[in-house]
Amino acid sequence: MKTFKDFCKKHHISRSAIYGLWAKGIGPDVLRVGGRIWITDEAETRWIAANEAPWSPSNVGGPRPNAGRFPKAKAAAA
Repeated sequence: MKTFKDFCKKHHISRSAIYGLWAKGIGPDVLRVGGRIWITDEAETRWIAANEAPWSPSNVGGPRPNAGRFPKAKAAAA
């Protein structure tokens, strides 16, 4: 079980981002005890599984071919 702060640190997510996910109904399930927010290991696992993107070359890092990041080379004038 992790505290809210530990969960955010582990997943590199800001507190405001988690609150935004909860507002949309897609944040991890929580356990509130004595004014503290806890996230169980099971809730963390379910949240990760629900939000994993299927593997594809476009979401593995590095620039994607023809993604619009770089202008196309101009044809040389003849």
